[in-house]
Parts: sequence; C-alpha cells; structure tokens
Amino acid sequence: MDEVQTGVGRTGTFLCCEHYNLQPDVVTLAKGLGGGLPIGAVLMNEKVAAGMGPSSHGSTFGGNPVVCAGANVVVDRMDASFLANVNERAVQLRTGLEKLPRVRSLSGIGLMVGIEFLEGIKAADVLAACREKGLLVLTAKTRLRLLPPLTLTAHDVEMALDILGSVLAEMDPSKTEEQA
Repeated sequence: MDEVQTGVGRTGTFLCCEHYNLQPDVVTLAKGLGGGLPIGAVLMNEKVAAGMGPSSHGSTFGGNPVVCAGANVVVDRMDASFLANVNERAVQLRTGLEKLPRVRSLSGIGLMVGIEFLEGIKAADVLAACREKGLLVLTAKTRLRLLPPLTLTAHDVEMALDILGSVLAEMDPSKTEEQA
C-alpha cells in the first residue's frame, strides 16, 4: 500500500490504512518519515519478508546515518498526544473551511485537505493570492491542496483560515467596490 503521502501521521493515525482497519502485506513510506530529510521505507509482514533473502533488496544511498537519525526522531514523536493534536487541528481546519465563502466542497482526511471552489474561482488564483499574503498552499487540478506541517498550532490554523477567508472574499465577483 502506498503511504508515501498519507503515512506518518498525515491523516491523524500513523498509517492511513488504520482508518479502514486494513493490514496490508507491504507499505511504502517516504515524505513525512524524514521530517524534511530524503528517506523512503518499505514495511512488510513476515510472510513477505520471508521471501527477501540477504542482499535481495538494497540501495546505493540507503541507510544514511544522519537521515535515519532524523527518521527515528519523527517516529519517536508520533505518540498518542502528537496524533491527538493532528486530529484536533484537522477538525478545527475542516470546521473553519466549511464556513468560508465560495467553497463548494472539501475532500481528504486529517491534515490532507482538498478544496473545490464554486464556479468562477480558480485554485491557481487562490494559490497566488494566498502566497502574496504569506500562506503557502498547493493545487491539484481544480482544487486547492492544504498539507500543513503536522506540528501546527490552533493559532496557525486560525491565521490560515483568516488569510483564506480574506482571499476568497476579495475574489467574490458579487462583491462591489463600495462593499470592499
């Protein structure tokens, strides 16, 4: 199962598949595992691991001690209170996003959120306006993508919602110059 983007706490559990009570034979991890350092990992159950003999899988750059130390810190940090904060911030973010103008729908889970806007609002325009105001976001086709750091605070979420709200209000074509 590919957990490169969804794994390591992004969805509020260590692995996203935990939300669905899945126990995959193989899981791939990367991105969040290194806390910004380049690392990937393949997790496997005993049955799959039994088919992997010595030297059957390796990497020229695998096992870098600095990067592995960073990954150890990330894994050690993923305790119940850390994941509880991820879930609390995810609820806070989604609740706030649902109240914003010009939002058609939300998708995603935990701190991996997609925002679809009403007709006339382009995600690329929202991205550019957010960037000008200091909020870094991404796009995926017609959606705005929010992938905030898992360490964000309630205040960080409030600030992001304030910026997004002001950006969307400014883009509202029904708003006249006198109302601005």
